[in-house]
Amino acid sequence: MKNKKSINIFGLLLVLITIIQIGIQHKNNYCHASPRVTEQSSGVILSNQSIDKVKNTNWWAVVQKKIQEQEYHISSSKKPDLMGLKNIYEAPNRAQDLRTYFTSKGIKVTNRTKPSWIVDINLIGIGRNEEFSPIPECEYPTIDGLGIEFERGLVNEWYVNKPEGLEQGFTIKEKYPGYGPLELVLTLNED
Repeated sequence: MKNKKSINIFGLLLVLITIIQIGIQHKNNYCHASPRVTEQSSGVILSNQSIDKVKNTNWWAVVQKKIQEQEYHISSSKKPDLMGLKNIYEAPNRAQDLRTYFTSKGIKVTNRTKPSWIVDINLIGIGRNEEFSPIPECEYPTIDGLGIEFERGLVNEWYVNKPEGLEQGFTIKEKYPGYGPLELVLTLNED
């Protein structure tokens, strides 16, 4: 019985060694072959002229524009617990080398490639004649591609991230009581 098992294991080892040797020879032959691209191997071959023709089409222009726009889209932050805040969104701005984080309290702007500083801008009040009411936080903003909007009581605070920079705006939903110029109070802090 012992001899039969030994012979079977020895036979199995011979088969495995043969398979490994064939695989190594195949790999060596493949690696030393000169790299050639053929229609059979790649499916499609495009010449420089073909590529230039594609680049001169309307389709190419639309695709390039979409890619450039998506570089400025606002999305959920990869840093979900930035400075103890939740529900954070972010938008890179490659043209201005800035990154903006949108939080329930306001925005934080930093250098995109070397974040060595942060500027906080927060809307904190609305009022007239030095009498201001606090502005509530907004946990769940509305996001639409390049834009984000926070409903903060009577005020909608919105931003649009474009290559020219970050545009900020405010929409007052209804007439604020009182007389005199309406004022919004913002804080600006640098860390």
